[in-house]
Amino acid sequence: MKRSQINPMPQYYDHYINLVADVELSEAFDQSIKQLNELDRDLLTRLADQTYAPDKWTVKEILQHVIDWERILSYRSLLFARSVGSNPQDIDPHYWQRTRRRGENNRCADRRVEGVTANDQTAL
Repeated sequence: MKRSQINPMPQYYDHYINLVADVELSEAFDQSIKQLNELDRDLLTRLADQTYAPDKWTVKEILQHVIDWERILSYRSLLFARSVGSNPQDIDPHYWQRTRRRGENNRCADRRVEGVTANDQTAL
């Protein structure tokens, strides 16, 4: 299904849906995996613990935040596709930052990307 075939466009998610190219979903997944695999892993590792300002998230934390939300939205999509459950409650976007597991922040950024691409490829 292409973006242009979504009718009606779901409220709230329309902003995010309109940010992507109008290509088949399988092609979008393939492009996403390709982009992740083409990341400069050495640069990502060097920048992993840096912030752009004091008290801001590190590159690793931003990457983990994106990974967390991808998982949440995937789960919500699954519930919707199966017509089970109720409308999900709002989620505090800073929850993971405040409550992250102690060992999680020690995982290098490169391993985080590897985890995403491995999970996405097995899911397809």
